Amino acid sequence: AEHPNEKSIKASYRASEHLSIIHDASYFGWIKVSGISSNIIMLLNSVTDPTLPSVGSESAFEEVLRTLEFAREQLNLSESISIENLQDEFLMFELTGPRSTALLQTVLDLYDDPIDLTKDIDKMSSKPRVNHEAHKTWKALRGLRTSTSLPPSIILGLTVLDPRLQFPKKVPQRSNLMPVESERELQDILVNWPENVAYSELWSDEVRNALYSNKISDGELDKRRSKLLIPGQKLLLQSEDSLIPIFLIKRDGINMSIPSKKTSSPEFVGGWNIIMPANWGMAFWKSFIFAGAWVGGLRERHNHHFESGIPCFPYDFPGTIPYENFSNDLKKITQSEYNKRPPAKRPNFKKLLVDSPFEPPFGQLGINPIESRDSVHDKTMTWLLQGIKNIRLLENVENSSEEFDIELSKQIIQAFNSRGISLESGAVSPDTSKALVHVRVGFLARGLPGPNSIIYKADKIKYDHWVNVLNNRKDDSNSIESENDDAEGVRPSSLPSKADIIGYVTTGQFSFSQGHGFAIGCCSVTIRKITSHICKPATLEILP
Repeated sequence: AEHPNEKSIKASYRASEHLSIIHDASYFGWIKVSGISSNIIMLLNSVTDPTLPSVGSESAFEEVLRTLEFAREQLNLSESISIENLQDEFLMFELTGPRSTALLQTVLDLYDDPIDLTKDIDKMSSKPRVNHEAHKTWKALRGLRTSTSLPPSIILGLTVLDPRLQFPKKVPQRSNLMPVESERELQDILVNWPENVAYSELWSDEVRNALYSNKISDGELDKRRSKLLIPGQKLLLQSEDSLIPIFLIKRDGINMSIPSKKTSSPEFVGGWNIIMPANWGMAFWKSFIFAGAWVGGLRERHNHHFESGIPCFPYDFPGTIPYENFSNDLKKITQSEYNKRPPAKRPNFKKLLVDSPFEPPFGQLGINPIESRDSVHDKTMTWLLQGIKNIRLLENVENSSEEFDIELSKQIIQAFNSRGISLESGAVSPDTSKALVHVRVGFLARGLPGPNSIIYKADKIKYDHWVNVLNNRKDDSNSIESENDDAEGVRPSSLPSKADIIGYVTTGQFSFSQGHGFAIGCCSVTIRKITSHICKPATLEILP
């Protein structure tokens, strides 16, 4: 769903700040790659990069599948690697917020006690095996206050009981006290993370098929509950009850190797992904909701990334096919809403000198304004420059762009060589004139940035002016006041030239975590909202 029935995002923000938000991300597709580990590494090295979006997009599934199959054929790995489409075999829930770990500890009931195997041997043959090391690790994390202290991207393969066997309890209140033995055990696990905790029989087709066909109906469980002497008790485990293998994946949207900024916080995007077999989503979903989870949709997921100060795929990734599809759909909606209003009740973008008010024209960045009138707008030519090494190279190169192109080509060739892929020196020639970088936009004055807001470069005169205002502001002031904030009738001639445009905002609004206007955009510094003549001073932070 796009969003729950709340009137605004503020209620969901409070829930993500203090509780936990659950999002049904089962629309993501799954691809199983089987083979020798060295061959799998070779295949993935040829098509992936260490810097990727936190999670892909469902709209990119077919493209990824075709790319993997093409790479397997080109590397002559067709006989040693199998690629399976498991798009309808799994479900996934995303839990975000500081209480996500406590919520999972409350709902998930681990299976550790063996059932008498002499009764129903045939039924137990299809039961998944238990990863006892993973269960021990998960129990040790019970006293953890937040998941952000865990290593990123860890995976736990657990075997849990049917959540319908017991009514879920509410998440207990946080406690600042922790037993000494539990704290020592937790520290030992964090320092020496155990091996083989990611093993799970969730990948087994036989186990998944048995879970699908042998699932007990709600009516049969109700009959067993009616025989309980005390209502509300947990149902005793029987041989016909299902044992469900799941994956818990620690999600961390911020690269901790990057110096921490005040504009980024892992709390709003960090959490857990729980992956389970198909046909078991509603059983777990009800348990999470009864335990106190707050439901979130695509809007909430996008807002979590925004409050964390990191881009969200595909909304903030121009140059990709999913972004173009999203941008085209949004353009139709906003243009239709704009045309429904009478001329007196809508901005006159022609007088505001805004050529593309409904989508950011990234393809025109770096083009001379006079030449752009006759040029064809090709949005597919833009691409994103990502990666810590590439961004550091961009920041350190002080000479001409030709020097940066040469150094970037060398760096790309070295990256391929380190992955066992040999490229000739002339095979890599990136067109940096169409390259974009992600930026965080922090306002220094009042006002809110909106989508498609224009990012200008500041000349020396304006830069010195705002530095002087910033140095002379009051000590208790968190922002500087623009002298044009209350001005009316500002002439378009006072606006910066179109040649000074260096980027556009993809996501911009009021940030609850920072208490002022904030935006995420892409640049090829003042910010101008497309419905105003007034330009606002802002700071830019390049993201890797």
